[in-house]
Amino acid sequence: NKPWRGFLVVPVLTAAGALVLLPLEWLLGDHSPFAGHSLLIAGAIAGLGYMFGELPNSLIKRRLGIGAGELPEQGKVITIAVDQLDSAIGVAIAYSLWLGISTEVVGWYIVSFPLTALIVKDWLHKNALKQSAV
Repeated sequence: NKPWRGFLVVPVLTAAGALVLLPLEWLLGDHSPFAGHSLLIAGAIAGLGYMFGELPNSLIKRRLGIGAGELPEQGKVITIAVDQLDSAIGVAIAYSLWLGISTEVVGWYIVSFPLTALIVKDWLHKNALKQSAV
């Protein structure tokens, strides 16, 4: 039930959002994980990884009768955790395949991504760009 527009819009918006990393890129130079790569492409790959990472979780939730954007009463905390980790794993796999980053970096990314995602989702919710903050 994932909208196809998400597979078009999320990579484009993530590519544009990746440009905010330009000052950090200049500062890190060759030490940046994206050194020698386009931030626009890095953002697009992250967006695609994010969307593909969500597919298995979405499929399972629909099979369990959990509607899009809904949280079950039972297992709410686990559902929220999986909702954050699925996309983190998708982006980490995409970057691992594209950049050849180490397993350790992939692990740190998966651990740190949910916090970052919750901060972004909270901001989107507060600015009426998303219905819920989770």
